[in-house]
Amino acid sequence: MKTHRIRYATPRYYDLATTCHMHGWRHLAPFAWDDTRHTLTFTCLADGEAVDVVAVQHQRAVAVTVLSHNGLRSGTKRRLDAMVRRSLGLDVDTTALLAVARRAGSGSAPLIRRGAGRLLRSPTLWEDAAKTLFTTNCSWALTERMCAGMCSERLSASSPLGRHPFPSPARIAPLPPARLRAMLPVGYRADALQALAATFARDPSLGGLETGVLDYPRAVATVLALKGFGPYASAHLLLLANYSDAIPMDSVVGSYVRQHFRTRNPQAFLARRYEAWRPFRWWGYKIERMQRLQALSAV
Repeated sequence: MKTHRIRYATPRYYDLATTCHMHGWRHLAPFAWDDTRHTLTFTCLADGEAVDVVAVQHQRAVAVTVLSHNGLRSGTKRRLDAMVRRSLGLDVDTTALLAVARRAGSGSAPLIRRGAGRLLRSPTLWEDAAKTLFTTNCSWALTERMCAGMCSERLSASSPLGRHPFPSPARIAPLPPARLRAMLPVGYRADALQALAATFARDPSLGGLETGVLDYPRAVATVLALKGFGPYASAHLLLLANYSDAIPMDSVVGSYVRQHFRTRNPQAFLARRYEAWRPFRWWGYKIERMQRLQALSAV
């Protein structure tokens, strides 16, 4: 086993634990979050090899340990570095979000200064897209089972820690939907999963979705064109690609609206309520929820 260590200086207003707790990705394979040690572990493919990544924050730096079966070449290290930075949100600048929060006058600026404003993401856009598909029309328990099934010996080799990474789109694309249904608890999503894998095998960047070359309407159209991606899944994947103006309407958001507001059209209501947060309306919603939870815990 080979060990490779990297120390990343954190951007301003960064907190690894806060980033990992912004949504439920930390509970999905191949992620594992240790709440006692504040350590994130995940497994990913680095040029086809399964490697383990262990990350822990020490003040203004994140120490990352990479475990591999073999030594990593310089090109592989560069590509792995990009995946780690994406996953941990190390290149996300929350300065503009902080400015919008201050203008919105919501008293939310302290939360952003403590680390809110970033999401734990998968090492690749493909993995985020597939996991988003696995959140549609099902319980969270089924989402966990689908992700666990993808991260298994049936679809990838094991890492030094005995874990399995999320398989590449090239591994999934040739498998017929019937075969996917037999291997994984994906049900009707098998057709969409196979089509999604084929799309990402051809174009891993999805037309440069995360590079800024697409304006927002074109980004929305690009994601809506994916098989199985309706308004919710599209808004969710766009959020993970750093387009945070739309609020994905799932059961969690719906429950929040029913509990705190009276409205016949939750989607339109939320768009109006967080208008002052544009182009970060989802963060306006999320931070307001955090503030409510903090108020309850203080009682």
